[in-house]
Amino acid sequence: MAAVLPCMAAIAQFSDGFYRVQNYGSQRYLYVKDCTGNVSTLGADMGAIEMWPNQEAAISDPGSVIYIKHAGGAYDLTAQGTGVYELTNHYMNIIQQGEYCMVYSSGQYLYEVGTSDFYPEMGIIGAKTTKDMPGKSNFRLWITKPVTTDSDNYFGVKPTVENGGKYYAPFFADFAFTTKSEGMRVLYVCTVDNDNAIAAVKQIEGTVAKSQPVIIECSSPNTTDNRLDLTINEGNKADASLLQGVYFDNADRSGISHKDRNPAVVPFDAKTMRILSTDAEGNLIFTNNDENLPTYKVKIGRKWMDNVKCIPHNQTYLLVNEKCPATLKVMPYEDYVLETGIEQVAPSAPASAVTYDLQGRRVNGAGKLGIYIVNGRKIIK
Repeated sequence: MAAVLPCMAAIAQFSDGFYRVQNYGSQRYLYVKDCTGNVSTLGADMGAIEMWPNQEAAISDPGSVIYIKHAGGAYDLTAQGTGVYELTNHYMNIIQQGEYCMVYSSGQYLYEVGTSDFYPEMGIIGAKTTKDMPGKSNFRLWITKPVTTDSDNYFGVKPTVENGGKYYAPFFADFAFTTKSEGMRVLYVCTVDNDNAIAAVKQIEGTVAKSQPVIIECSSPNTTDNRLDLTINEGNKADASLLQGVYFDNADRSGISHKDRNPAVVPFDAKTMRILSTDAEGNLIFTNNDENLPTYKVKIGRKWMDNVKCIPHNQTYLLVNEKCPATLKVMPYEDYVLETGIEQVAPSAPASAVTYDLQGRRVNGAGKLGIYIVNGRKIIK
């Protein structure tokens, strides 16, 4: 990754901001697919960067969004929780040719060098000289386009779940944002009640912090109607959220050493994970039914395992304990309080603590200690 990202940087007339990048020769879009890339004396590992066609796919994929920031006379570039300086301890220098940008070092340019043997539509990045790539100069040119809400290069949410005329997307990205389109809300799970099989949700108002696992409610299945305004502002973070986020599902790279905080793939665990879905009646639920999850061949430890269900990239899941029911009904927190008489007033303390109501039932499935009101009485556990 680190060796590839320089080609994404804009030159001096570009401001710091969010961009998408296309290769001029192929018109494919650049994606950050995992964080396993590196640069060493043996060369550059570029397999974490992939090039794919189709603007509509890029519009809703956080892996196609790169933040470019000036660093003195050079640039740092970040995406998907990692970046050039973090991986290499170096900033990058960029040159311009007309309306495009290029990167080269020691006579070598960064090219889109060809396509994958396994995925014919996927472009591959490489460092080559002009002698290595005769007649291919267009493939060392890169187009940088700002991501804006009022252009065709916007970011739009693509829902995966429909319920009662509303559409929902489990969402996790390395940028802060505000909702731009009408009918959008950003939700997080604040309480899991094992005994009543309920996951209660609250809304995050205003700017949502970067790397905040959420569920985005939309009024349309179309990305153009679900636009986000990306920002570097700090934003509002729901510290009590029980949702977790996944940046990557690049199973082909699961056998490569990586940082624990951003693994190349996250296998699904039906005991401790629940994913957003609907039941037979169309009600919004969290479930451990994994039939709609992607299936990969994944390296776990020293062995490659076939048919492993994994969490999709840039999506969220609910983290629960092993006593959690297979299915949890999703409801607004206010409705949950009215239905159960249990109100969480001031959650705090470590996840290892366990809270019970007056009937001896576990109140919070994640085991967070706090102050609760049960049938009008305050209790502290």
